[in-house]
Amino acid sequence: MKRIFIMLATAIYPTFAVATEPVEVVYDSPQRLDARFRLFKTKNTWNFVELDTATGKAWQVQFSVNDDSSRAKFPINTEVLVKDGKPGRFTLYSTRNMYNFLLVDQDLGKTWQLQWSTSNDQGIWPIEEKSDKSNSGWKQ
Repeated sequence: MKRIFIMLATAIYPTFAVATEPVEVVYDSPQRLDARFRLFKTKNTWNFVELDTATGKAWQVQFSVNDDSSRAKFPINTEVLVKDGKPGRFTLYSTRNMYNFLLVDQDLGKTWQLQWSTSNDQGIWPIEEKSDKSNSGWKQ
C-alpha cells in the first residue's frame, strides 16, 4: 500500500523529480538564411566564424570584454569559391571538433573542411568524392 501511495505521489507531484541546479538556456539570435554575411558560433566563447554566403570567403572573428588588442578579424579563406554566387549559397555545419566546420555549396553540393585556429593553422580543404571506401582511408 505504501508503495502505491509513493508512486501516486510522484506522478501527481512531479516537482520531486525536478533538478535542484538551475538550467541555463542560451538562445541563438535568428539569422536570415539569405543574408550575405552570417556569424556561426564556435565552441570557444571568444570566437565566431563569419561567412560570406555568396562567395564562400570566411573569417575568424575574435572579441574581448576587456582587452582592445584581442579584438580582431582573421581571414580563414580569402579565395572566392564562386564569382556569381547569390546570398545564402554557402553555409557552415559544425562538427564535434571545435576548430572544424563543413563548408557546403548548397547549389552544387561541393564540400570543404574549414578549420579555424588560435594560431596560424587554419584554412579550407576540398572534400573530394570517392567511389571506393576501401582505398579512401575512411574509418568508422
